[in-house]
Amino acid sequence: MNLTRLSSPFAVVFAAWFAVAALDSSARPLGGTGCNAAASTSPVGVGAGGAFGVPALDALGQPDIDGNSGFAFRITGGVPGAPGLLLLSRNEQPTFSSTYQTTLYAGPTPVFLPFQFDAQGAATVDSRMTSAPIAELCGRPLIAQATVFDFTATGGAGWSNGLRFTFGVVAPVR
Repeated sequence: MNLTRLSSPFAVVFAAWFAVAALDSSARPLGGTGCNAAASTSPVGVGAGGAFGVPALDALGQPDIDGNSGFAFRITGGVPGAPGLLLLSRNEQPTFSSTYQTTLYAGPTPVFLPFQFDAQGAATVDSRMTSAPIAELCGRPLIAQATVFDFTATGGAGWSNGLRFTFGVVAPVR
């Protein structure tokens, strides 16, 4: 799905419902057997915002393939009470969007997870909302990016930085 061609934030929401349904019907949690990769997260680029500032996407915890780390995505700097979408993709494909005047990092077929900001303009999206990680994702770099409906932002939506993450085995604390 080419996000640069969606004409409004509402078109993005409409497309999101189809993507979430596809994830729910096709994802089969297989667990993390045989995973030797290290879990990691790293921010990518910057986003663009409106009157409330630029939304920021961070990780809480480490992306453990076994789903035991409490890994979640934290989005701050959004419009209080506004809806948003978290995009997750297996393919990082940075593309500058002239509509939103920022770089979109998710590849052509992201999965969309809807969320809503609280009164402080923050939201947490638990990774368990997507289902348990699929074993084939172990060690593979993935990309996430959040968008929030902000009619003061260029194109009617603010976009966060990207967040590259890899499901793996969390190193023991010493």
